Amino acid sequence: MDAVKSDIEALQQENAQLKQELDTSHRNFYDLVDKTNFHLKELFDSSNDLIQIFKPSGDFRFVNEAWRNKLGYREEEVFDLKFMDVVHPDYRKKTLSNLVKITAGSKLERFETVLRTKYGKNIYVIGKLTSVFEDEDPVEYRCVFFDITERFRAERAQSLYYKIANITITKNRLEDFYGQIFHELNEILKVRNFTVAMKKGKSYDYPYWINEHEQTTGATLKKDVERLLADYTFERGKPLIIYNEGIEKIAKQKKIKLLDPLPNIWLGVLIFLDGTPIGVLSVFSYLDQSAYNHKDLELLDFISGQITLALERKINEEKIQNQAARINAIFESSTHQIWSLNRKYEFTSFNQNYAVAFEEYYGFTPKVGMALPGLEHKRIKKQTISFWSKKYDTTFDGKSINFQHSIKTLKGKKVWRDVFLNPI
Repeated sequence: MDAVKSDIEALQQENAQLKQELDTSHRNFYDLVDKTNFHLKELFDSSNDLIQIFKPSGDFRFVNEAWRNKLGYREEEVFDLKFMDVVHPDYRKKTLSNLVKITAGSKLERFETVLRTKYGKNIYVIGKLTSVFEDEDPVEYRCVFFDITERFRAERAQSLYYKIANITITKNRLEDFYGQIFHELNEILKVRNFTVAMKKGKSYDYPYWINEHEQTTGATLKKDVERLLADYTFERGKPLIIYNEGIEKIAKQKKIKLLDPLPNIWLGVLIFLDGTPIGVLSVFSYLDQSAYNHKDLELLDFISGQITLALERKINEEKIQNQAARINAIFESSTHQIWSLNRKYEFTSFNQNYAVAFEEYYGFTPKVGMALPGLEHKRIKKQTISFWSKKYDTTFDGKSINFQHSIKTLKGKKVWRDVFLNPI
């Protein structure tokens, strides 16, 4: 009995020792897991890549710090979202299709989609997405995405440069021109606020004004922020990016109390005419301080140059129209008979005096486009056509000529004319 008791005690001691070793192993294992998870999280959070893990239901299990910063969500907000909530609506169908392919066992060399930030900004991503299976059923998806937004925007910007240059040529009305620029900018940058402010004394005119605050609230802004920043851009004389705290600082320096809401980021460039600044072109965002960058400022500066070209063209067109009106007034009010022809001897213009006289000489009214060689059948003598053709040929050789010429009206009255032919 003593031997059995001794064996039982030895077994109990051995069992207690094994239990203690097991507990120690468990603690060491969980410590290792915790350390591994900590190091993995630290590694993921230090990565610039966007890392996310989500369930087949779309619920997020993990996103790294770069993902949260890029999409603008706080950590506690992420787990109320589903993966499709952050995919751009236009890309959801394609993204779901690719998820189905991966679930079915297909391998995609690269997974592309467009994510949307909390503030509606598009993030173009490319990377790898893999699925984890248990008992042949997917239990989670793991994604590592690279942000290619800047590359995408650079490619779109090149196209935008061409489009805006083309708009400068094709749009005649400035309002249409500004509207088309806003449309094209909105396509690439999701612009919600766009202003063209033209200096008028100490104030400004706004030939184009798009403001999301006014559109969403129905309130009419006093434009005090825009005036302050436009004045500041004139003072600095260069393109500017100004953030919310910078706007407050400028207002404090100028001792101006601002009543309108402040944007989080404001971009402004000067508009020039004949080398003199005459206005400011600006875009801004009330929500996202990272909505724009210096590349966007360069694009805005290019657009400002195109506005200058459009303004110069408009001024030149008005000058041409005024000059044409003056010339036409002289043309029609003159007591002389004035006409012009091209190298095909076709009438390109004539005044009323010439038309009246022509009808008195030949019995019909001349028309623009009517050619001299085709008038033989209208009772104009062949030698008359030959006479004038030779005179015109001399003028087309670059010589100005002056001669006297007599002609009879249909009523038999002889008329002498002093004729001047000049090349154009």
